[in-house]
Order: sequence, then C-alpha cells, then structure tokens
Amino acid sequence: MHNLRLLSGVTVAVLAIAAASAAAAQAKEFHSENQVTFYRGSALTAADITLGGGAVKCSTATFEGQSTATGGGGVNWTIPAIEVAPTYGGCLFKGVAAATIATSGCQYKLGANNELIEIRKCFNLKNGGLEMYGGIVIHVPLAGCYIRIPNQVPG
Repeated sequence: MHNLRLLSGVTVAVLAIAAASAAAAQAKEFHSENQVTFYRGSALTAADITLGGGAVKCSTATFEGQSTATGGGGVNWTIPAIEVAPTYGGCLFKGVAAATIATSGCQYKLGANNELIEIRKCFNLKNGGLEMYGGIVIHVPLAGCYIRIPNQVPG
C-alpha cells in the first residue's frame, strides 16, 4: 500500500479534470451528464514519485480514460470511480539520471475523495530481455536498475 501513496500527487490533477464541481471532491461518487464519460488531462506540476533510494521527477504526466456510469439517468449519471491510464515523460532520477516509466497498460482507479484506490490492468512487459510482470516499471539505465510497482488491489 505504500506505493499507492507515492502516486497520490498525480491523483489531484486527474480529479480536477473529472470533478464536475467543487462539491464532487467531497462526494463519494462522480456525476456526469452522459452514461459514458471520457477523460483526458495532464499534471499541472511535475510528477514526483518518491522511492526508497531517491525521487523520480517527470516533466510531463498525461492521463486518459473512460468510465461507464452504473446508475442514474437522463443528465445525472453516477460514476463511483474513474480509471485513467498514465503516461510519463522527461523523467530524471535524483535530478540527473535519465529514467523511463513504462506503464504497460496500467490504469489508476481513482475515487471521488481524492484517493488512489487501485493500480490495475497492468500486463506483462519485456525490457531488454528481462520480463516484468504486471506493473509500472521505472528504468534508470545509468544505475542499471529496474523498479517495479505491481498491480495493487485492496483486499
């Protein structure tokens, strides 16, 4: 669960896109005028992922997703949580070493109370012959290391 907190700064930018009003941040669900809602946005500040050995800062972070409402109708559809796929660019480890973040199909499931509920739907990925299973992979070539944040589902 510690890794979930690491990515929570990203949650704020995505929720700002999805929230229909300031009240939505206090609600336990999102509301939309359409049964299917599409999301696209970017972080307003650098994305900062703190790890045990240092931080990875990315100059760009974008998010795209789609939700299908589970209840309501007309112009007031209820969406309990949204799912967005992250993409990161211009990343540096400790401010000097280039880093890449491969999200391999991962999605962040976000709740309306500004919380990251799950990292899910990550699929298998190969990096230089090394197989990483189901997770976000941070690669720092200069250090010769890979850091994997696996799918995280409560329970």
